[in-house]
Amino acid sequence: MEGRRLRRMVGLLKARLPELDLDAVADPRAREGRWSLAQILRATLVGLMAGCKGLWEAEQLTAALSLSMRRQLRLPRRLADTTARDALCQLDVGELRSALHRFVKAAWRRKAHSQRTLPIQVVALDGKVTALPCLNQPFVQTKHLEDGAPYGLVRTVTAALVSAPGRPCIDAIPIPAHTNEMGHFQAAFASVLGAYGGLFDVVTYDAGALSEANGEAVVKANKDYVFRLRGDHRTMYKLAEELLDPADAVERTIDVLDSRTTVTRTLTLIAVDPSWSYGEGKGPDETVWTHARTFLRIDSEKLRDGVVIESETRMSVSSMVPSPAHAEAVDAPRTLPLGRREQQPPHARHRLRRGQAAVDRGRRERHARRAGAAPDRLHAARALPGGVAALGREPGHPLEGPARLGARRARRRGARAHDEPTRP
Repeated sequence: MEGRRLRRMVGLLKARLPELDLDAVADPRAREGRWSLAQILRATLVGLMAGCKGLWEAEQLTAALSLSMRRQLRLPRRLADTTARDALCQLDVGELRSALHRFVKAAWRRKAHSQRTLPIQVVALDGKVTALPCLNQPFVQTKHLEDGAPYGLVRTVTAALVSAPGRPCIDAIPIPAHTNEMGHFQAAFASVLGAYGGLFDVVTYDAGALSEANGEAVVKANKDYVFRLRGDHRTMYKLAEELLDPADAVERTIDVLDSRTTVTRTLTLIAVDPSWSYGEGKGPDETVWTHARTFLRIDSEKLRDGVVIESETRMSVSSMVPSPAHAEAVDAPRTLPLGRREQQPPHARHRLRRGQAAVDRGRRERHARRAGAAPDRLHAARALPGGVAALGREPGHPLEGPARLGARRARRRGARAHDEPTRP
């Protein structure tokens, strides 16, 4: 990271970290010791935002900070990774989520969400999975292999406000080991609704939560849904596939990725008639959900030098009545290259590799059992950097780019960015 940009990021952290109110997080330790819990959380958050892949790397970062950086971030000395791990293992995941909720609501009050990219507010929910070398925990599902040692899967439902610039992560709800995304959707949706009831109008999810009961729960809450259809929900999927013709597209966009590559996306939609039925001997109640109002089809083609190298077709069902606003809301998550990055908050790009339990690789065997007590805390903590980075800066902040810089400064910045390697 270039020096001037690094100093601006530090200024951003100094200005916005107080909105998390980390001092309000309940300390579960018997005694405080040399480090307060707020300092430990602050150091962990700074390490995550710096791209550290474990607490050992965060320890090295705190050891390398200059005196001025220590004063700005209020980190007086090196934080040992074992100290941070012991504190994080005892934390209540609800305390970390409450801190994120406080920050998102503070950003709402200072109108950080005011510059919307869509006419309506859309929250994208999606499941995330991380593999860990621990088993038999409340939020760890044990995976047994035919040939190999078993391992644990930690799963969360991540919520991102995709209608806001930066698509900030606004929540991360852990999934208990005894259920899955489908069974936990209503609890996760109720949690997001309770925290941000007036913040969004539409919720989207992939086929992992596709069920009539989940859609009914969204509609009863006076919200709308957009769920992806899949082939195993055969009746409604086949009906949408036959009725939606790409020749009747209502919107088409072309995104230029570089001088050789473009992505073309086509949106087709049709209003659902509750009296429709598909197949012999099936009535409307067996074909179409009673609250479904629209079928959608999105065709994406990635071309390089005029040759199609990737193509994808997605079918969705929505409770919204077809309208221009509906078309924009559904097409917005597809404005990025293929790969469903719209539901990946910034912190997800720094995922821990399989088996890495937030400790140094050389210490994993010794700490695996203890680290297994805190996988849900780890996921909740990883949700904070995306929210701080996306919501912390004001519109027009220098971190947004050279839009408000002078022409000469913009050219200099563009030249530096051209020479710097691209970061993931």
